[in-house]
Amino acid sequence: MKRFYKIAFSGFSGMDYRNEEINDVYLLKSLIQKINKNTDNEVCYLFNPIGDGINLKKYFYLLDTNVKRYNLHSIRESTLGAFEKLDEKQRESVEKIIHQTYEFNLKMLGRSDITQIRLRVYKLINRIDWLIDNEKINLFIVFGDSLESSVIRLIANQKNVRCVSLENGYFRPFTLMVDHTGVNAESSIPKQKKFYENLEFKDLETLYDNRRTVPQIQNQVINRVKEYRNWYYKELGIILTGQPKEKDSVSVKTISEKLIMKNERYIFVPLQLETDMQIIKNAPQINSLYDFLSKVVNLVTEINNSLVRKNEIPLKIIFKKHPLYIAEAHLESYKKIESLKKDCEILFESNKNTSDLLEKTECVFTINSTVGFEAIERFKKVVTFGNAFYNIEGLTLNYEENTDAKIIEDYLNFDVNTDLVKKFVCYLRYDYFCVINRRYPSEVEIENLIDRILGVKNEK
Repeated sequence: MKRFYKIAFSGFSGMDYRNEEINDVYLLKSLIQKINKNTDNEVCYLFNPIGDGINLKKYFYLLDTNVKRYNLHSIRESTLGAFEKLDEKQRESVEKIIHQTYEFNLKMLGRSDITQIRLRVYKLINRIDWLIDNEKINLFIVFGDSLESSVIRLIANQKNVRCVSLENGYFRPFTLMVDHTGVNAESSIPKQKKFYENLEFKDLETLYDNRRTVPQIQNQVINRVKEYRNWYYKELGIILTGQPKEKDSVSVKTISEKLIMKNERYIFVPLQLETDMQIIKNAPQINSLYDFLSKVVNLVTEINNSLVRKNEIPLKIIFKKHPLYIAEAHLESYKKIESLKKDCEILFESNKNTSDLLEKTECVFTINSTVGFEAIERFKKVVTFGNAFYNIEGLTLNYEENTDAKIIEDYLNFDVNTDLVKKFVCYLRYDYFCVINRRYPSEVEIENLIDRILGVKNEK
């Protein structure tokens, strides 16, 4: 018997980011319309009134989807305290969400009130509990990893209600993560080496070679999406602009291109934003960006001392700043960067293409950046300093407090297991991710995404 779902969407955006045409306005409209037209399921939208984009009333109603909106800050709360129903492990998860939000606000805004955050989370728990019990919502579809999406996932799981998480896939812009557990390091992507070793692919080499081939987009799809998108923002009186040119506020030397041309040895370190929830949630042993940089410099310095004793060429370090680092350049970490000891040569790069830097590097040191995944694709060694979806034995070395420089130096001499890499990458590309061009989704891709959402693997 086909199951009826009352579906609640949440977490979609309405604005461009980093000059990418995210186009959630078109994607969300298409998903809702297709669900309403082709199924008996009912749809609503949960919005955060302190958010922007589709969260704003005028933005949402312009989509003309004819679905009910629920304000996450004013939904009637359960008369019973929903928090009291949580078990000890779930309460620990709530405390994590609270403290992670506190840390994010402190870094992003320079201030944070943990009492207000706790009250906000407790009320949100009650509101999601009420929606499930009274509005009979039995499927949540959340985008991203915000406070709201984290609480929704937690309460849905506690009440045995399905929650599907969406996030950008790692083959961009034509894949989307559709997961019943969470996103990034908290996703259901298998972490066991044996899982990938046991996989069998027909013509693995061809699949691997074609992994980044972008599916062709029909001109009529592009024109239809552009026409709608231009109309939508024009109606709102919004002129879309590209990303502001970043400023190099750190005085450093950038000679990495010459270094690469000379075939000198170097470690590539792609920097993430200190306010990135990927770090706050999934890198408990990294206190700040400066803390991470210090660890890297100290480790490479020790490795170099060993290399020099063996009459081998020492390693240099190339740090590449995140494209949006200027948004948090005021943070103390950036001010302290130049105080790092220079026992090994440190280079900072802003403009060099990441692909070029990956090409000749001996190893990538990263907290949990997606650049680490790109490095694995290129059969590079990767050392992670946080939890990452690609932390798999044989693919990466995960740094822990007891990981000394000797362990990393030995790891640099290991041969990459290319067969394991290809199987891991092909599993993600052809099995795990849903193929849909988020900028220009076709009718077929939207239908496939809905099928994936309504029939997510490992459903409870």
